[in-house]
Amino acid sequence: MRLHSDMARDQALRDGDRQAYTVVVTDEDHHPVYYAILSLVGIWLIR
Repeated sequence: MRLHSDMARDQALRDGDRQAYTVVVTDEDHHPVYYAILSLVGIWLIR
């Protein structure tokens, strides 16, 4: 989860108002053991 927060800090809303980051962690045999999604949405309140 720490990696997700680093990604969010470094890349947050750089290319628009919505971003999603996906991470899949695999074991030594390349079987998925953990899956995480971080979604960020920015909304301008001033027009």
